[in-house]
Amino acid sequence: MRFEISKVLDAIERRLSTDPALVGALVDVGEVLRAVDLDGGRPTYLPRLGAVVDALAVKLDDAAVPVYAIADKALLSSLELTSNEKMVLRRWADDGQIEVVASDPARRLVELAGITGLPVLSRHPLPVAMTMAPVPGLGGVVLIDRPGTAGPAQTAVLSRRWRCPDGEPVGIPTLLATGQPTCPRHGVALADEGPRPVSQAVTVWVGGTARTRFAVDALRPLVVGRSPAQGVMLGPWLDDESLQWISRAHVELTLAGNLLTVTDKSTNGTVVVRANGSRVELSRDQSELVGEADTVELHQGVELTHAGRRPSRAVSAGGGIMAEAPTIALRLPIRE
Repeated sequence: MRFEISKVLDAIERRLSTDPALVGALVDVGEVLRAVDLDGGRPTYLPRLGAVVDALAVKLDDAAVPVYAIADKALLSSLELTSNEKMVLRRWADDGQIEVVASDPARRLVELAGITGLPVLSRHPLPVAMTMAPVPGLGGVVLIDRPGTAGPAQTAVLSRRWRCPDGEPVGIPTLLATGQPTCPRHGVALADEGPRPVSQAVTVWVGGTARTRFAVDALRPLVVGRSPAQGVMLGPWLDDESLQWISRAHVELTLAGNLLTVTDKSTNGTVVVRANGSRVELSRDQSELVGEADTVELHQGVELTHAGRRPSRAVSAGGGIMAEAPTIALRLPIRE
């Protein structure tokens, strides 16, 4: 069982991000891991977060969608967690995959929702535009929409880059305590390092299933291929035929303003499939703009889309993180 739990935690790790351009929702780790009614497992159980991430994937029909997770600093040393769970939480925090707050994670969720406009995965009544409440359902956790009231997203703070005096970059500062950009973990003023580059999220689809999301920004091109020296590696998801067809560095993506461009760098070529079904075939060093509803086809069944868009042969999100979980985490609710 220990090996299975480690696999679940590793799978959760791949679905965590503090980049608001990539994520689909905000979540408080502490609230979720204590929601024992979701699975009937331990009173405090970190893999429970995986069930909620899976539920978001089903809700958005995107098996690669990450979450922006926050955790109370006290949780990292909680006696309610196993030593392995605490070690994993600390690693996520140190690697910048979750945001750690000094106290009051619910207050921080409300602030993040106001800045980003993202929904919150929570059962608590929060003053945000949308919460999605995780509840037990047939076959696993489901999310129930609970619309709220909130003003328009205050995105101005996202246009700047911030750094904590300890040297770590801070994606989204807190403004609640002083009205000035402050580190949510340390409570100290942040240095403004200038404009944040514009970015767009892109989803990788293999065999109709979303595999991962990544961001392309305006600072530098990003290479996608079988196994590029730097960039997005597709190799682990490819079958033998795709491994033979797709080049080590297959395409280069660039962003200018809000316009995404793909440049072919491969041996076998790339196709841009327009929303109307027409196809633009690219040979080496040829470029093409990628429209919001277009698909970039590296090989049959291996595709790139703007995040939130689906290729024509996409399949419904299923399986997911908890497919590796011990059976105790898959209890069905009792039907009256």
